Order: sequence, then structure tokens, then C-alpha cells
Amino acid sequence: MLSLRSNHLYGGIPASSQIQASSLLMLDVSDNCLGSTLRTNVLESFPDLFYLNLSNNTLEGTLPSSFDNLLKLEVLDLSHNFLQGKLPPALRQNHTSLAHLVLSNNNFHGEVMPRFSNMSNLAYLHLQNDGFIGVLPAAMFNLPVLKVMDISGNNLSGNVPDYFPLFPHLAILILARNQFHGIIPVSLCQMQKLHILDMSANLLSGVLPSCLGNITAWMKESQVLLLAFMWLSPSYTNYRVKVPLTTKGNALSYEGIPLSQMTILDLSMNHFTSEIPSQLGQLVALRSLNLSHNVLSGHIPESFINLKKLESLDLSSNHLIGKIPPQMTQLDSLSTLNLAFNHLSGRIPFENKFVTFEASSYRGNKELCGPPLENDCVFSSPPQQHEEEEDEKQGIGESDFFFFSCIAVAYVLGFWSVIAPLLLSRNWRTTYYAKVDSCIELCKEKLHLS
Repeated sequence: MLSLRSNHLYGGIPASSQIQASSLLMLDVSDNCLGSTLRTNVLESFPDLFYLNLSNNTLEGTLPSSFDNLLKLEVLDLSHNFLQGKLPPALRQNHTSLAHLVLSNNNFHGEVMPRFSNMSNLAYLHLQNDGFIGVLPAAMFNLPVLKVMDISGNNLSGNVPDYFPLFPHLAILILARNQFHGIIPVSLCQMQKLHILDMSANLLSGVLPSCLGNITAWMKESQVLLLAFMWLSPSYTNYRVKVPLTTKGNALSYEGIPLSQMTILDLSMNHFTSEIPSQLGQLVALRSLNLSHNVLSGHIPESFINLKKLESLDLSSNHLIGKIPPQMTQLDSLSTLNLAFNHLSGRIPFENKFVTFEASSYRGNKELCGPPLENDCVFSSPPQQHEEEEDEKQGIGESDFFFFSCIAVAYVLGFWSVIAPLLLSRNWRTTYYAKVDSCIELCKEKLHLS
């Protein structure tokens, strides 16, 4: 093994003819200042090389044809350089032993590797922040042991493919910062080993599939990935698998044990609509949930109180309404919360971990009140009390008691002023009957009945 990493080396990489080490198996010159283009005959005398790390330099130009001879190559890391052009066909077809391919942060262009079918041993594929375009056809993949796929930060478009369940060991799928559109295929819910799904900053739409709540790796903690994400093999333990992730508002590179324990669902910065499925509350092993910057509506699901492992929750910039479920104060692991720019209302639950959240977590919700916001909660009286106060304010002339009392008095007065005189006075009866007879005769004359 020849390791010259982190030595401030500069200049170009010498041709293999200048290095008297034909049996070289591992070459690591990463984290230096090596520049210029890769010479055509570079590495051509190292047919047994299985580990090559040229990352974090300033190499430019296209990949030379000498890569065709590295048929035993298992690890190739060319990330963080200025390499450009299309990938040579040999890299796509001849390297059947390749297990770890990292081409991130270069200036490659064209379609993203239309022929991956021969790389049956590929477990880690990192192509983020390059210039790849086009769609992801199903014919390009036949990767039975793939564990990590990061193709974020490109110009890939089309619908999200529904063939990802064909990768039974896929644990990390990062499609962020592309131009994928359409809905999330329900087939993604079949990926029971999926620990990290990041589809943020695309053009996805539709409703969030409720079946995401059935992914096993998010429903219970598992250590099955621990050894897989520590090192590629005992032969080269100095090279750890690293994956850049965004959680708690920070973009960091995770490796080793922290990476194996991360469980993330990030669907932010898309166009998802409708309500948040309550089934997401079943993901008790989830550590980071980001649904911000969508068009989600409805209430915050009360089922979120089951997310006991959740450390980061971002639901900001949506159209959520209603109160913040007070039971969420029981989420003891929650350290980052962002509910800003929604239409939430009512008093903010200010207990336990919620005491640590600042006003910025709730800004843009005009009807929220209470600490840590400056506006106090001023609520109207309860309905029953309000009715009692109104009854007290009513005058006696507006009450039901007064109305029925008036009817009773009128009845009594009518009875004693008309009926009683008829019973007690003969003259009154004679006069009364005479008046009645006169009225009857008058009516007959009017009707011409006489």
C-alpha cells in the first residue's frame, strides 16, 4: 500500500512508469493539492490495484483510457476534483469487481451511466453534485448488493422510478436537488431496510403515501447496518463509508456508528398537498422528519406523540391549522423544532423540551400565543358563562318568564271582566244577548239571508 494522503502535495500525478511498484495494490493520494490533467499512461502498470483514492485534489480533464486496465478495482474515489466530460464506457462495463464508486463534486455531464448492469458487486454509488441529466431507466441497474445510492444535486428529471424495491439491501436513497416530478411511487414502501430517504428540493406533488408508515427500519431500531457502514472490508479499514446528510438544519458528513444509526425522512421543498398521514406517527425509530416548504394542510397528527426517538421535526412553510398537540411535549429526544409560517392557533405548549425552543420556531403563525412569543393569550369567556352574563344583562321585559306572566294576567282579566258579569248580573246578560242578536241580524242583512 502507498498512502500519501494529507501531505500538501502539489503538481501532477506521475506516470506509472516513473513509479517502480508494479505490484501496488492500494494507492491513496487524497487530500492534497495535486492538479493538472491525468496522464494517459497513469496507473497502466498497476493491473492488481484494487483501491484508488484521488479525492480532494484539483485534478481536471477527462478520465484517461488507462482506467480500462484496472479490472480488479474495488474502490474508486475521484470526488472533489474538477474532472469533466462523459464517463468512459470502460468504467461502465469492465469493472465488474467495483464495490465503491465515488464521483461526487466534479463537472461530469451527459446521461447518468446508462450501463451499470455489469457492476454486480457495487454496494456504494455516490454521484452527487455532478452535471448528469436525463431520466433513470430501469435497464441501467442490476445491482443486487447496492446499499447506498446518492445521486443528489444533478439535473435528473422524469418520474421517480418504481424499480428501487429491486435493490433488497438499499438502505440509503438520496435523490435530493434534482428535477424529479410526479408522485412518490407506492413501491418505495416495500423497501423495508430503508433508513434514509431524501427526496427534497424536487418538483414532486400529490399526497404523501400513508404506506410510508409501514417501513420496518423506521418502525423499530436495528443494528444490522452497523458493520456494513463501518468499513468496506477488513483489508482497508482506513476508508470509511461517508454520506453527506442534512438534519437539524445542518449539512454534515456522517460515517461509522452515527451513520448506521441515522433514520431520516426528508420530503421538503416539493409540492405535496393534502393532510399529513397519521400513519407517520408509527415511525417510532425515526430521528429526523422534514416536510417543510410544501402545500400540506390540516392538523398536526396527534399520532406524532409516538415519535419518541425523533430529534428533529420541521413542518414549516405549509398550510397547517389548529393547535399544537400538547402531548408532543412528551417527545424527550426532540431538540430541533420548526413550525414557522403555517396557520396554527392557540396557546403554545410550554413544558419539558418545548421550553428550550425559541420564538423563531413559531414565527409566521399569527394566531399562536404564549411563551416564547411576546403576545399573550387573551381568550373570550366560555360559552356557558357568556350566556349567563347575557341573561343577567337582559331586562325583565326580554325574559321568557315575563312573557308567560303577561299571558296569564290577560287570561284572568278577560275572564273576570266578561264572564263574571254575565254570571252575576241579569241586566248585563240581557244587554249582552241583545247586542249579540243585533249583530246576527245585521250579518243576515249584509248577506241577503233575511
